[in-house]
Amino acid sequence: MIIGFGELLIDMIRGEEDGVFRHYPGGAPANFCVGLARLGLRPRLIASVGRDFFGDMLVESMQKENIDVSGIKRSSRKTTLVFVQLKDAVPSYIFYRQADIDISKRDIRQDFFENAKWFHFGSLSLTDQPIRDTLFHCLRLAKKSGLSVSFSPNIRSDLWNRSLDSYLHEALRHVDVLIASEDEYSYMSGKEGPKEMLDKFGIRNLIITKGKSGCEFHSNGFSIRHPAFRVSAVDTTGAGDAFSAGFVYSQIKGKTDKESLIFASAAAALSTTKKGANVSPAHA
Repeated sequence: MIIGFGELLIDMIRGEEDGVFRHYPGGAPANFCVGLARLGLRPRLIASVGRDFFGDMLVESMQKENIDVSGIKRSSRKTTLVFVQLKDAVPSYIFYRQADIDISKRDIRQDFFENAKWFHFGSLSLTDQPIRDTLFHCLRLAKKSGLSVSFSPNIRSDLWNRSLDSYLHEALRHVDVLIASEDEYSYMSGKEGPKEMLDKFGIRNLIITKGKSGCEFHSNGFSIRHPAFRVSAVDTTGAGDAFSAGFVYSQIKGKTDKESLIFASAAAALSTTKKGANVSPAHA
């Protein structure tokens, strides 16, 4: 079992040609779980949505993807919305957050972590309470239960500020595999190189994604670089989540780090060929 923790929400994506907003399931941990499910696994998603028609739609969407929804809470708050505008396939965001942050420790069952192998989360769970305290509770449970932990930060300028950096650094100390875009890596590391980041936080593997320039893998003693696959990109929303899903899937299946990197790169490239964040290799 692989666990994804964090936001499940509605992406309202504006069409570049007609200007019409259309709704799609979204949220980085949810996209991650969808990617795994379409590769044949059955992950569990821990998240929170409203008791409204958008919440109904999201839970039904996850069920159809064969995702374990026993960890999805139905909150009295409204389902979180994100408005997305694309320009040359690159998204910008406006968040209206409600239900996604409404996860408390009492919503977490310890048996969620029994027989699980992996725990994955993103940085939006660090921005607000009560979800932040709940995340750290889950990270402690994951480590106690012997799970590998991966972290894919998605630092949004309208949700993040420097006062949150201490929580980011605390979270990094629980992480085995860090998967970050070049900009997010630069934000977290400052002037420190990959080796310094690995040593400072005790991270096992560091992956830096660079869009069209490919990606880098760093571990103690060696590094790997892989070029990006060439595709006609329509929408890069969720490409990082597809990458994370591809890498974790390959690791669970016992592939080498290099094989996992190649597979993840292919998954991310294919995810950009259709609109919407919930797109993975099986459906691209």
